[in-house]
Amino acid sequence: MVDLRMQKYELRKKYLELREGIPDETRAEWDAKIHAAFANTAAFRYCSLILAYSSVRGECDTARLIDMCLQRGKQVALPVSESDFKLVFKIITGPQDLETGKYSIPAPAADCRVVEDFSRSLCLVPGVVFDRAGWRIGYGRGYYDRFLSGYSGSKIGLAYRSCIIDRVPAGKNDVSVDLLICERGAMPVTKNRRG
Repeated sequence: MVDLRMQKYELRKKYLELREGIPDETRAEWDAKIHAAFANTAAFRYCSLILAYSSVRGECDTARLIDMCLQRGKQVALPVSESDFKLVFKIITGPQDLETGKYSIPAPAADCRVVEDFSRSLCLVPGVVFDRAGWRIGYGRGYYDRFLSGYSGSKIGLAYRSCIIDRVPAGKNDVSVDLLICERGAMPVTKNRRG
């Protein structure tokens, strides 16, 4: 049997390279379409809190997305990774609340308020590559799978269409997303398998 970690490593490497090779002009055009499609979802309309993340390594730009959410009156929280591989989300009011965090990723400052009530929230889930059933390959540290295992709100993946494939390998601790959004629009997932 092929090792699950090796399968994920190879796919992660391939799709990171693919994503980072997208021309800036194309990426900006696709990002704008993804932001618009996200704003048109029922999950966005009916939530009051968005658990977002700071985009890195060729991900769909979330800085502009966060600005849009704040302008539309949504609360926004970003994650802080703790030493035991757990995520804590903290409320931000704008880029002035961010500082350089772990792995050099912008994160909320120490004095930002920790989210304790996740009702009426949705979670934007980062990933390198997703499949049509909502499974994803992240960056290999498991932070999001640990958080999502106890999270009951909507889980949404933002991805370029070229990074959504038929199938990615999934292990017993992996958590899938409920909806994918790419530059072509929202893609409902087919929750019909594990692994």
